[in-house]
Amino acid sequence: MRITTAQDSDFFEARRHAMEKLGLETESQDYNLNRILQLARQLHGACATAFSVPVNKSAAFVAADGLNLQNGIRASKGCAEVLRTGKIVIQPTVAPMFSSTCPALGNLDVCSYVGVPVLRDGSQTIGVISWFFDHSVGTQGVDEVSMNNLVRLLEDSLDFRALGLKDALTNLYNRRHLIHQAEAELRRAARLKEPLSFAIVDVDWFKSFNDVAGHAAGDRALISVAHMIEQSFRRAGDCVCRYGGEEFAIIIPMTPTEEAIELVDKMRRRVYAGNIHHPARYSPLSVSAGISTLDSFANGNTGDFSLYFKQADIALYAAKENGRNRVVHYEKLPAEVRPRSKDNQLPN
Repeated sequence: MRITTAQDSDFFEARRHAMEKLGLETESQDYNLNRILQLARQLHGACATAFSVPVNKSAAFVAADGLNLQNGIRASKGCAEVLRTGKIVIQPTVAPMFSSTCPALGNLDVCSYVGVPVLRDGSQTIGVISWFFDHSVGTQGVDEVSMNNLVRLLEDSLDFRALGLKDALTNLYNRRHLIHQAEAELRRAARLKEPLSFAIVDVDWFKSFNDVAGHAAGDRALISVAHMIEQSFRRAGDCVCRYGGEEFAIIIPMTPTEEAIELVDKMRRRVYAGNIHHPARYSPLSVSAGISTLDSFANGNTGDFSLYFKQADIALYAAKENGRNRVVHYEKLPAEVRPRSKDNQLPN
């Protein structure tokens, strides 16, 4: 795929993050998605079909049948209109220059276009399935029922993927997605020579909270804390996961040490200001956090992502030992007093 400008690069990265949020493959073809598009093309006699997602107030193709995405990933204006309105768009006759405004269409002589929104939870438009025809298709010649059935098939597939990636209690991403995303971001950081930070966040004195208030109240507190952490990391690429129990993990791409400390500490202050009552203490519920940052790419060797989580765990241990309700970065710890992590691996 040709990327010639910084703007193209930003668009490509935003597209990748949109795909990851839907659980789609970003480094290889997504078999299920491509099979649905093939079926959609064959059933309706289209010259091409595509699935696009919202990116930077426009639309980007993420998969297609009959199109060459190596020519470009910016979707047609029809796709953007479906995303904007959340309604089916039928263009029985398109403008003569339709194909020339969308590089992926190449030399296709597109005469008609149909776009159907792909929804989540019945109302949120998360994408578009598009049909491109090399012959005129009148409104009476469009089988909307069949098209909607294919869209529902894709919606069901995406919903099942989301269930496999999310934690049932907090609705954050789960450990499985954490590992997959950490590996992908590590490869990306090495390729682009961009810093990458990781954080582990632990709710302070949570055992005593549960002992006094009960597990139901503890679950409600975790949901509130999870929401505040998620609201603190909303940039493209930021990924907040439930790490296990009362611990959370955050992947913070393109973020060097000092900026990571500032972002995580802002989150810590936000949780404390949330004023969640701790029944066993005289202060609101708080969190501690440990951070590690990859910012050296000597010999192209970045190591395994578990190394950086281990460093963040060591920094978290230091934050706990030094009073809690604080943020510690691994690089800020004196080498001679760095405490040992209790566990060198990700939790089971």
